[in-house]
Amino acid sequence: MESLSCHVVYPSARLSIMWFLQRAILGLSVLLACIELSSVSAQTTAPVISLDTETPGGLGQYLEPVFDRNMERLHIPGAVFVMVKDGAVFFEKGYGFADLKAATGVDPERSVFRVASVSKLLTVTAVMQLHERGLLDLHEDVNTYLSRFVIPPTFPKPVTLEHLITHTAGFDDQRIGLATLTRANLDQLGEFLARRLPPRVRPPGVEYAYSRYGIALAGYLVEVVSGKPFADYVEENILAPLGMEHSSFEQHGDSSRDMSHGHIFASGEYAEVPFYYFNTAPEASLNATASDMARFMIAHLQLGVYGDVRILNPETAELMHSRQFAHHPLLPGLGYGFYERHERGQRILQHGGHIPGFVSRLLLFPDLNIGVFMACNNDRFALLSRVTDALFERYFPESTSTTDQKSLSPVDLAPFAGSYRINTYSHNSVEKVFSINQQFNIKETSHALEMKGGQLWRPVGANVFRKDGSGEISAFRLDSAGQAVRWFRKRFSFEKVPFFETLTCTLWLMGVFCLSFAAGVVGWIRPARWQATLLTGSANQLTMRFIGLVSIPNLLFLFGLGLLLYAHDRIDEFTFGVPWSLVVLLCLPLVSAVLTISAVVNWIGQLRSGGMPFRDASFFAGFLIVSCAFILFLNQWNLLGFRF
Repeated sequence: MESLSCHVVYPSARLSIMWFLQRAILGLSVLLACIELSSVSAQTTAPVISLDTETPGGLGQYLEPVFDRNMERLHIPGAVFVMVKDGAVFFEKGYGFADLKAATGVDPERSVFRVASVSKLLTVTAVMQLHERGLLDLHEDVNTYLSRFVIPPTFPKPVTLEHLITHTAGFDDQRIGLATLTRANLDQLGEFLARRLPPRVRPPGVEYAYSRYGIALAGYLVEVVSGKPFADYVEENILAPLGMEHSSFEQHGDSSRDMSHGHIFASGEYAEVPFYYFNTAPEASLNATASDMARFMIAHLQLGVYGDVRILNPETAELMHSRQFAHHPLLPGLGYGFYERHERGQRILQHGGHIPGFVSRLLLFPDLNIGVFMACNNDRFALLSRVTDALFERYFPESTSTTDQKSLSPVDLAPFAGSYRINTYSHNSVEKVFSINQQFNIKETSHALEMKGGQLWRPVGANVFRKDGSGEISAFRLDSAGQAVRWFRKRFSFEKVPFFETLTCTLWLMGVFCLSFAAGVVGWIRPARWQATLLTGSANQLTMRFIGLVSIPNLLFLFGLGLLLYAHDRIDEFTFGVPWSLVVLLCLPLVSAVLTISAVVNWIGQLRSGGMPFRDASFFAGFLIVSCAFILFLNQWNLLGFRF
């Protein structure tokens, strides 16, 4: 493990730059970790152990090097693991430190971790409790239960609770303002949703798109129909009955001595991430110990029962665990709250959590009556993924036949090629600009589709493809013209990016804008040479003045935007609000727009008066076309005005 030196870092541009430097500094370490993983994998591939003959000691001995080596390589201070089997805790252990400064070790029974989005499983469980009591109808328009605000009828089909708890309600994705650094600034759940609920961008029930607001709204409905604050309802109806004594949705800060402290690793030392507060509490604010989460897993594996306590009826628990939505019959889908995962002949129900400073993962194997929960106090998922892989290597042999489908004869792959991005991004706020770096290309080859990393996907059915090597299945959705508009992989949906928003087109346009406005500034600074070369009429001084005045704010904006994206390279950093630098930066396009309109008016006036020769008018018109195109470009990316 690393040195115990640790200091507190608050989310800011400085922290963002540190995260950027962290990636650069740790590049070699990550490469070495991959090499190390290969050796660990080799160590864990054989022999496959039967779960019936497994012992807690054997599992502990097997996991020890997986945790130790990867925690050191990935700079993770502390982690926790628990497995439940046949209604009881089978194995649990803490690794490393919950608090670096105090050198407090991780205790699975006492160390409290922020489980982030795993919180959603308890929220959906609360919804299902009220559903089985007849207080909430999963298929009723949620506006039936709302009085403080309503969901606008953007589409003919209304949003229902079923849509909320399967992430298919169609809300836009927005992260700005989800959390605050002080409890004093924390909003009441209903007030926050009334003020910040995102617009709907797609019809409900059509497409999965991860929605924090959707689950938060489901939690608010628990408040509405129960008449109790959400945290109180969960405490009385889930946590207390299950004996989850160290867990709570209450956000009291990190005053508890058992609270694990979140960290990042930057500049050769650990930096502590302060406790922060979620305005969307039902979707991410649960703090829990591993032992408490074991009780929750046992209750679900036993269809609502833990000991002599029942929190759900069997049919309700089975409804939660059953597939309720999928993009394609051959792909994993969603239950209520849970995600499906199919691997090595097993159907797993899972959910993960990720916030700055913490990650968590919960896995249920219903057919085997086994559950696994793990978490760590660093926001890198690699450790949990490697532990998961190690468990599969130990218990489930690699399937020799990944699919019964046969490769088809060569088909036209052109309709599937193009740039894609995940559909979970902000369509209506300034956050959309971060979707630029989420794009990837799907290319056609002679017999397969090729993606980054050399992945090859071959057609095996109508719009269905199989990945070479793993046998993973994915599928496309085509429009009426026969062109792909969506690519579905696992539970995710990726949309084909229109040409004018592709990374290539965007970079070309920004290059043209930069060169044009730089030339405009130079022409204004050195007017004599430019006027003699480009402009001939008596109005050339006024023309160059307009060109310079329009070019300066545009060039400053492009430069500032580049710096901002460099410093804030993760949209998660906007969770606490918009940085003041962005607010100031967004004033520049508004100034430029006013100046551009004035320049157009001047150009029209000069043409009408005949005071501008054709050569001058053509030159000025070309610049105005570029300037107007820039305004349209900014508007397309929600950078014109204050859209947050």
